[in-house]
Amino acid sequence: MNFYEKISKFFVENPIKLFTLFILITIGLALSYSFIPYRGDASTSPKDPIIDLDIEISKKFSDEVHFTLFLLETPNGEDILSKKYLYEILKASQELRNKDLNKELSPETIEAKSHLFRYVDSETGIEVEGILTLADVVDNILRLNPKYNKNLESASNQEVKEIISELLKGDQIKDIKRNISINSNVEKKKINGNEIDWWTSPAMLIVILGDNESLGGGSQRVALGGDKNTLDKENYNIKVLDVLKKELIALNVWGIAIDVNLEGERQGYSSALFITLTVIAAVAVVGFSLRSYWAVVLIGIGLSTLMIWLKGISILLGLKGGLIADFIVPIAMISFGVDFGVHAIRRYQEERKSKLSYNKKFIVAFGGVGSALTLAFISDSIAFLSNITAGIESVVHFGLAAGVATFAAYIVLGIYAPFILSKIESVDKKNNKNKIIWSLQAVGSASLAGGSVIVFLLLSSVLGMIMILSNLIIFLLLPILIVKKSKPSLIKD
Repeated sequence: MNFYEKISKFFVENPIKLFTLFILITIGLALSYSFIPYRGDASTSPKDPIIDLDIEISKKFSDEVHFTLFLLETPNGEDILSKKYLYEILKASQELRNKDLNKELSPETIEAKSHLFRYVDSETGIEVEGILTLADVVDNILRLNPKYNKNLESASNQEVKEIISELLKGDQIKDIKRNISINSNVEKKKINGNEIDWWTSPAMLIVILGDNESLGGGSQRVALGGDKNTLDKENYNIKVLDVLKKELIALNVWGIAIDVNLEGERQGYSSALFITLTVIAAVAVVGFSLRSYWAVVLIGIGLSTLMIWLKGISILLGLKGGLIADFIVPIAMISFGVDFGVHAIRRYQEERKSKLSYNKKFIVAFGGVGSALTLAFISDSIAFLSNITAGIESVVHFGLAAGVATFAAYIVLGIYAPFILSKIESVDKKNNKNKIIWSLQAVGSASLAGGSVIVFLLLSSVLGMIMILSNLIIFLLLPILIVKKSKPSLIKD
């Protein structure tokens, strides 16, 4: 008797103890995931003295200003430096200031207050409330210069071009000048007998300055894995973008790296449907290949249970989360779990024609496939654990989490699934089954398994566990009870 036959024999001789142990471990891991505080997301920045110093400085010193950069672009390559578009930008800037005064730019997660940074621009001498564009400078000159004595709304396009020509000749507004597109063009034109530089440009950049302390303080960083302050600032950036888009209908408005973490979350949530479909498709493959209702249900429930094991063990080991660990590892776990489960159950099914008892069939089957499963488990684990040598925290934690996932898949679906199947088939002889009803039940179980995985990962761990428990009761325990009652004369193996 080889090592794996001894293991399978131990399972056969102690079924109640091992079932109880499995249930207790699963409950314990579920409780640990639900009640132990989340350690946060793993950093995507590499381990480097300069980056470490930057992070340390950001913790101890707070920036005064929060910068938000936007690109304004005309739809058909028109001139954004024309009076028409500059006036639109001026109105949008004023509307943004009004929204800020009314405390409408505050994210819901922080105290409602004004956030735009107020200062006096050193180049133009203009008192700035959060935003200073070429439109503001032109409007200010039109109002103060006796030659014009008007505002931007009533000025002509030629007057606007004349002022822009004077402004851009030197470096008096160099910060605003360098925000004009590199595809801008300048040519000589005569207006009222005077030669001017006629500037045209299809796009420009504008900078919105926010009071960093009002947004939670800290240092401004563009990277995944941001803390609450970073998410608050990104929500503020989105509110600013919404105002600009609403006011600048004639222009394309693009925020530049304003919501890296929020976009990451959106991308993650958008993949939720595909993860659910992956589980359903994987279970469907099991159904077609193994042609067993019980195998489908066990694999589906097993995949759901794997998520509890993954998250619970990860929490106990102190592993951090993040987009990589939260979405890539579960997909890998589904693949490994189905692979282990299909190979183990298929080997067990090969012993069906033998006249051995169901217990002995399991012993022989696992004795034959156990070494292959173990080799696959070890090789996969080594491949993933090699990531712990990386200098990036998120990659290290991904490798550890994937190693945990491989271990959980090996135990739950490589050993427990075929063992439970042997116990079920010792009761169910597959006589007089309605294939349509059982097929519909299999589809229902697979769908509930897929839904429970994504609910557990993204929405609510408690609700996810309720769905897993419902799947267990409705599609596994109740059918077993029905089968047992319909065959009272069966002798248990």
